[in-house]
Amino acid sequence: MCGPLDLDACHEHFSVFAFNETWRLLEQKTLSEEEEEKMLQLAMTSYFHFSQNTKVSSENLSVSAWLISRVFSTLGDAQQALRWAKRADFNLKKGTNSALYYKAYVHEAFGRAYSVGKEWSLAANHVSHARNLAEQVKKATLRAPIMDDLKTIKLYSP
Repeated sequence: MCGPLDLDACHEHFSVFAFNETWRLLEQKTLSEEEEEKMLQLAMTSYFHFSQNTKVSSENLSVSAWLISRVFSTLGDAQQALRWAKRADFNLKKGTNSALYYKAYVHEAFGRAYSVGKEWSLAANHVSHARNLAEQVKKATLRAPIMDDLKTIKLYSP
C-alpha cells in the first residue's frame, strides 16, 4: 500500500525530467520526425507539470514556456515559437523582481521566434535587448550560456 502522495514532488520530478530530456534532444545535430515529436511532447509535459506544482516559481514557469518556444523555433514554427515566448514573458511578469538572466532569456525567445519568421528587425531588436540584459548578469556561469545562445540566432536573410 502506498503512503500519501506528495503531488508537488511528483510534478517537480516529472517537470525536471521532461525538461532535461527535451534539452538532450535539442542538443542533437539531427532529429528524426519521431524525435521531433517526442521533443515537443516532452517540452509540453515539462510545462504541464511545472504549472501543476503549487510551489512553482514564476521563473520556473517562464523557463518552461521558453523551452517550448525554443522547440518550436527549432522545428521552424515561428507562430508557435512567438506564442510561447509571449507566455514565457507573461509568466515571468507574474513574479516579483525576476533576475536579469530570466529577462534576457525571454528576449532570446522573442529574438529566435522572430528570426524563424524572418522578421529580421524585430529579431535584432530582441537579441540586442537580451544581450544588454545578459551583459549585466554578474555570474559568468549564468551570463556565458545566454551569450552563446544569442550567437546562434540568425539576424538576416542569407
